[in-house]
Amino acid sequence: PSAPPAALLNEDIPLSGMRKAIARTVIRSKADQPDFWVTVNVEMTAALEARKQFNHSMADIGVRVSVNDMILKAVALSIEKHPKWNMSYTDEKLVAHPNINVGVAIALDQGLMVPAILGCQGKSLRDIAIASKDLGARARSGGLTQEEMTGGTFSVSNLGMFGINEFSAIIFPPQPGILAIGASTPTPVVKDGELAIGNIMKMTLSVDHRVNDGAEGAVFINEIKGFLENPLSMVL
Repeated sequence: PSAPPAALLNEDIPLSGMRKAIARTVIRSKADQPDFWVTVNVEMTAALEARKQFNHSMADIGVRVSVNDMILKAVALSIEKHPKWNMSYTDEKLVAHPNINVGVAIALDQGLMVPAILGCQGKSLRDIAIASKDLGARARSGGLTQEEMTGGTFSVSNLGMFGINEFSAIIFPPQPGILAIGASTPTPVVKDGELAIGNIMKMTLSVDHRVNDGAEGAVFINEIKGFLENPLSMVL
């Protein structure tokens, strides 16, 4: 005989402070920020191979670079080249931020938080890998600073580790955008006129249309794509 169905919850769940904060943030985003989305495919074969080499070279110091660390580095470099992606909209002006603080979406049992790695400009890939690991650990232990919690200027949300191929993320106001990352999956591709297998990862950029327009979104996401498809350009 089949097992009996699981019992449904028979009582309400009170809203936690974090869930209330998430609700306020997403309502503000959807109410105030007119957004649009652009998506590209990224060929990650070179990035995955470079990651192996980076980790091999840093094994003696105990540092490991993740794919997400490489994405964070590519985002920071792209923002340096296109600084409007480090600005926030007000009714009077676009406010420029002095530091590139890249937020990292972290799923906790209590809900979602997006603390930022502060001052990503000039940080090496190794520095970002160390900072990302530390940020995640302190997010889970409750050791984040107020600036890390609220000072993000652009964010990245990665659901690739959950097998999600593609999604669009909600912008965290007052940031001008957020990059949503899907899984890297073996996919048939055409290389030099020949059919081959590539590792394709979909990236979707959510854009605050008050800050940047469609062509700017296309240029920016392709800048990130270029760094990831030519990973040595991120360390030279």
